[in-house]
Amino acid sequence: MPHRDGAPTGGVLVLVVLTAAISGVNATLYACPRSLRNLAAHGQVRGVSFKLPDAPVTTYGCLAFLILLSLYIMFGMTNPHWYYSLIAGIVILVGTNIGYEISTRHVAKHGLSELGRSHPSEHDKTGADVR
Repeated sequence: MPHRDGAPTGGVLVLVVLTAAISGVNATLYACPRSLRNLAAHGQVRGVSFKLPDAPVTTYGCLAFLILLSLYIMFGMTNPHWYYSLIAGIVILVGTNIGYEISTRHVAKHGLSELGRSHPSEHDKTGADVR
């Protein structure tokens, strides 16, 4: 509801709070897998398999659902400019596939990046590696 001067009151605050919340979730989603990978690389936890139950059937089921949902959203004919959604979907799909191919070829050529030692007990007082 605008202030009597015409300035927005609630909208800006909602935008700031949502931006902060999304930023926090994004940071958590980035930090957790990196921490788990680092711990697994140093042998502090066992490796984790991220397979879905009953894989690959559930994987294909999820992909089919996402494709159907995307098609439903893109071809929502209630919007007179539905073709913009179609073009955006195609651009996103092509961009995602190109990025996947680039990263797959990079990993095949160079392997995954090595994780550096981060625990202080693995170094002596001069900073040299004791292993």
